[in-house]
Formats: sequence, structure tokens, C-alpha cells
Amino acid sequence: MHVDLYEKIWMWGAGVIIAAFLGAIAFATASQGRIPPSHVETIDPETAWSDQRFTERGVFGSPHSRDDVRVPAQ
Repeated sequence: MHVDLYEKIWMWGAGVIIAAFLGAIAFATASQGRIPPSHVETIDPETAWSDQRFTERGVFGSPHSRDDVRVPAQ
């Protein structure tokens, strides 16, 4: 079977791009510890507005150069 030179170049180019994308995902996962959070907590939706964690709502600065946002989402 004969494949033209330009087709071979495009096929190899696409393969290299796919390998680069997969490599970037693997690098970010391995080196930067990108994992989903494992601690999931649910609260009762009927008492969410009166829960003590949400009595003071808004955006608050933190000494660790991070901001905390406290809002009940619906």
C-alpha cells in the first residue's frame, strides 16, 4: 500500500501532538499532585441557612494568601 509523503507527515504530526497532550496530563498528575478531593461532606438543606458555618457569609482573607468564601449554594 502506498501512502503519500504529505499524508505520512500529517499522520506523524497528529500522533506527536496527541502524545504531547497525554504527556502533559501525565506530567501534571505525577509532579503536581492533581487529584480530586476525597473528603465529601453533605449537610441538611433545610438547616443550611442556620448552620453555624454559614452564619457569617462572604469572602474573607486568610493569612496564607488564600481567600475563604462562605456561601451556601443551591
